[in-house]
Amino acid sequence: MILDALDFTPDVRRTYSCHRAYSALSGVVAGMLTNGPTIGIKALRAADWHLALPMSFSGIGLFVTLALGVWMARRPKLPFALVPGFAACAACLGMALAPNPLAFLCLLGLFHLLDSISRPAITVIIRLNYPAESRGWVTGRLRRWSAGTFLLAALATAWVLDRADTWPVIQAALATAAALQMLAYLAFSRIRVRPEPRDEVDADAFARGGRSELVGALAAVWGDTRFLRYLWGSLLFQFGNLMYEPIVRAFLSAELHFNYTQCVFIADVLPSTFSLVTLPRLGAWLDRTNPLIAWSLIRLGWGIDPLLLALSPIWPAGAMAIAAMARLIRGGVMNGSYILWWELGGNYFATRRELTSVYVGTSFSVNGVQRMIGPPLGAYLGSALSRRSVLVIGGLMVLLAAYLARRQAEDEKVDGHYPTFADKESDAAPCREPSHTPQLEPSFET
Repeated sequence: MILDALDFTPDVRRTYSCHRAYSALSGVVAGMLTNGPTIGIKALRAADWHLALPMSFSGIGLFVTLALGVWMARRPKLPFALVPGFAACAACLGMALAPNPLAFLCLLGLFHLLDSISRPAITVIIRLNYPAESRGWVTGRLRRWSAGTFLLAALATAWVLDRADTWPVIQAALATAAALQMLAYLAFSRIRVRPEPRDEVDADAFARGGRSELVGALAAVWGDTRFLRYLWGSLLFQFGNLMYEPIVRAFLSAELHFNYTQCVFIADVLPSTFSLVTLPRLGAWLDRTNPLIAWSLIRLGWGIDPLLLALSPIWPAGAMAIAAMARLIRGGVMNGSYILWWELGGNYFATRRELTSVYVGTSFSVNGVQRMIGPPLGAYLGSALSRRSVLVIGGLMVLLAAYLARRQAEDEKVDGHYPTFADKESDAAPCREPSHTPQLEPSFET
């Protein structure tokens, strides 16, 4: 029995059960590996340029998801999640056998790259297997599982390494992470993925007039002015965020004179813990809310965070309270952006189901470019101006993105109503005979 599931059909309950196990286990793995850069610094004496490698690798992975999304569009989706997921196990084991900083952090980056590659397939599987009216609830609940296990695993691993920071202990932790990664994707492999309905009129959606599959898919996506407008707002939001996020810990340490424990608490523990409290209601709220309206409110919270941080040095005695308030606001909305960007957002714009992976891949590719450019630009502006200036610039860019999302929502009203995910799903659903019962893709059960 699934204790926290809605009144789902047996197939959906099975999907949810496997998905929940995957989310909990992958959260543990991510929490353990979030200590990877610290291991590089303390145990392997990594240089600063080494520490930039994992983020650069993840950006490369996100950049290639566009072509991958086109490739998977007319193929079974499960292998596109499982193959990179299992390959990431090998990368994790390789880290345990790489006692030098360059190889160690390159393999950590490879792990993040493979994780990025698997995300479009997981997004499409969510669309195929869960009812439109409950996807927000599902992803919110699963995000709560993964965020909770992430937080516990990150703190537990750090506690162990603080007390036994030796290479054999590090190797044991990485081997454990690899084993848990394997179990996570074995759980996900038990999902029976529903096939995508085909609209006979658009049966050859990607290769018309002799054009290649990639060119045809890009023409369909880049011809969607609604989606391009959404991408522009997302570009401002993420670019502003990525500019200031890497310097937050340096700002807390140098400008506010926080010690190590205070920095970790304000930067990571406080927002992550508060995000767990908001997740269940947040997911259900997203099911009932127009995603552009949701984005405008979520981005408002993200924009307030750096602006409050930039104000905190004005009142030294209350700096901790101001910084804590900023991060609490961030924690209240950060999982909303995770759900909308990584798991649900592309579904709102993909009017043809077979194009969902292409929309998702396009979004992720844009994010990949930003990850490669935003952090170095923020670091440069911090040295040329000041860290507080970068916080202000980044915060204002995010607030502008919030305004653009609200404007787009207003312009896309239908009969005075803001469409939800379920409304868009019903608009996109192709006609099928009542007697037709979709068959399931073969399961990867063992």
